[in-house]
Amino acid sequence: MTTTEKGCTMRTTHNLHACPNLSEKIHVALAVYDPSGNYSQHAGVTITSIFENTSSPVIIHLLHDDTLTQDNREKFIRTAQKYSQEIEFIDISDYDKKYINDRTASEFANKYTKGTLFRFFMQDVINLDKIIYLDCDIVVNLDISELWNIDIKDNCIAAALDEAMMKTKNFSNVRYFLNVRCYLIGCRLNHYINAGVMIMNLKKLRERKNFAIDSLNWLNKHLHIAEYADQDAFNALLKDSIMLIDGKFDRMIWNADSDLSDSILHGCFRRFWKVFPEMGADKLYWHLFLRSAWGENVNPDELIEILSSIPNPVKRLSILQRVIRRIKHEYNKLTNIPSLIIKDYYYRIKYKFSR
Repeated sequence: MTTTEKGCTMRTTHNLHACPNLSEKIHVALAVYDPSGNYSQHAGVTITSIFENTSSPVIIHLLHDDTLTQDNREKFIRTAQKYSQEIEFIDISDYDKKYINDRTASEFANKYTKGTLFRFFMQDVINLDKIIYLDCDIVVNLDISELWNIDIKDNCIAAALDEAMMKTKNFSNVRYFLNVRCYLIGCRLNHYINAGVMIMNLKKLRERKNFAIDSLNWLNKHLHIAEYADQDAFNALLKDSIMLIDGKFDRMIWNADSDLSDSILHGCFRRFWKVFPEMGADKLYWHLFLRSAWGENVNPDELIEILSSIPNPVKRLSILQRVIRRIKHEYNKLTNIPSLIIKDYYYRIKYKFSR
């Protein structure tokens, strides 16, 4: 274990029990896959939002591979130091190379980034019984101890019901598609959770022995239908060990009227850094950006001027384009149910005879 500066610890091993009083701290994990060098900023904002709103000591466990640059690593360290908190860097490149085969990587890359697979290894690389996992498009706007203190009993994970499920409960046609897809991947619709915010019972996951391998095998078998990849895998494999928690812990931001108070905000459908800062969540993101190491040399007035200089017609066009894409996406879902069933049947037969 190598200590850098006060408030930040970098560990070269995974023996977290080597550090005293860890059991008294809140443990949060994020996964960063950053080939462009730009994605670390968003993880930095998520981490800053935790530190800004949480009075308890927090340890951030950052899963990454060799795409994490030295510059971004140092910014993570400085952000933790600013708040006298801790960060642990866990390089899982060896797991990546050993377990993620070429087919999974190539087909998966068409729709998702490889970093979403990192959470499959959480119970293997973090020697704790429990951890909070957060996606990097998250802004925490509450004391995260509220989430940490939830007793999930013997369940493997606790998470909020996916909001797409809740929002379609009154539309039978969309609901029908979701039922069909959940049936085909083997999960429970009334327990289909969003995996962007999870309390993970690492002890129970380790009891399943080869959960990481089982997850990747499941994904290999269901790549043709796994619309949300790792999220689908969690819902299918752990369907009998999922505890639902309040939706405020994973609140999607849809419009300017969205309630931001006492919530964990998720930019799953609205990337806070890609849209214009007219809404509270977008403004909150850039405020936290300025508080992080990524914004330490940015003049707040200049940033506000740049972000507010885009003409209103351009803003409205961007919003309209997002609405059109969303409608088109939902329409394609409804018209593709027969082909979805046929395609799934074909791949099941193909998989059976290939073994």
